[in-house]
Amino acid sequence: MEFDPFDPATHANPDAAFARLRAECPVHHNTDRDFYTVASSPDIAAILRDAGNWSSRFRNGLEYHDAPSPMLLDADPPTHTWQRRLLQKAWTPRLIDLLEPRVREIVSAQMALVGDARTCDFVEVIAGPVPTMVISEFIGVPAEDRDDFRAWSDARVAATAGMPGHEEAYQAATRSIDAYFAEHIARRRRAIATGTAPEDFTTMILTTDDAGRLLTDPEVAQVLSLMLLGGIETTTMHLTNLAHRVATEPGIAEELRDRPDLVPLAVEESMRIDAPTLGLFRTPNTDTSVCGVDIPRDAKTMLLFAAVNRDPGIWDDPDTFRLDRPSHQMHRHFGFGHGPHRCLGAPLARLEGGVALDLMVRRWPGLHYVETPTLSDTMIFRGYTRQLLAWN
Repeated sequence: MEFDPFDPATHANPDAAFARLRAECPVHHNTDRDFYTVASSPDIAAILRDAGNWSSRFRNGLEYHDAPSPMLLDADPPTHTWQRRLLQKAWTPRLIDLLEPRVREIVSAQMALVGDARTCDFVEVIAGPVPTMVISEFIGVPAEDRDDFRAWSDARVAATAGMPGHEEAYQAATRSIDAYFAEHIARRRRAIATGTAPEDFTTMILTTDDAGRLLTDPEVAQVLSLMLLGGIETTTMHLTNLAHRVATEPGIAEELRDRPDLVPLAVEESMRIDAPTLGLFRTPNTDTSVCGVDIPRDAKTMLLFAAVNRDPGIWDDPDTFRLDRPSHQMHRHFGFGHGPHRCLGAPLARLEGGVALDLMVRRWPGLHYVETPTLSDTMIFRGYTRQLLAWN
């Protein structure tokens, strides 16, 4: 079968294409762009668990960005192992818990900007600015720099997500990010030396060690850069997908308003059925075979997380958004990835999604679309770039 992730028809309904791939062609080779996709759930899970044989070193997207100093997302074992272990020490539940009241304040303040209008572009008012504000405060950068963060994130996502013609903007954004974080880290080290450093994520990763080993300044800069990309764009998409379900699923808002205890499950169900990351790339370290298809060494291979999330072999009624799924089964979704590279920022994304969803259903009753929303047009991310909504 033919499968072109750049086809607008694929963007409009990716899950139909993924279902066909699952059933007819679990491993597909796009000869025009020379990359592979895997839609078979067992094989995707096996590949993601096998970081020793399936490498992340060339990063995501169709381009080959070989990392000179691999860090976390583009690192393989054993480098990835100790880096992940160190960062998990810094990424404490207490740090996330401390953010909850502040996230609620941020979302509330953004909602208040609408006033009595009872209509807004959700992306412009909530989904875009909230993750930028949260991640900025989380890593400890000034409010006046947030617009730069958003612009850099957009430029990098356009290239990472496989959109052609964005390489120059990607490189420019990367240079700006590197320069910014080099200065940010230098300031923070001076504050740590004088005992005046705030207790945020930057301070934590500069002072946390693994068996006596600390991250170097360039490594810390890479971590913060990854936080910028992962913490803004994917969470923005996640929030737009939550708003979409509230606006289009009959009875969901009322049920969540009556049963706020279901909000966490709704967040997980959204991450399953509308995962903001459709899939990510790996490359095999040797010639290999998946589902009987030969994949040569270093061939770009996209693993379709969204195909797992709607696999009828795993989920009952997989194409329906449901709030009655057993909560203990929700860990099976791949909305945050799987295996050793499972998203480190998942607790923060869950927090932002839960707060936004809770306030949305309580403060904006009867939420509905005023016009057809605009879908993101990248091959990796699922979400909306414009959502004109109104409420009663």
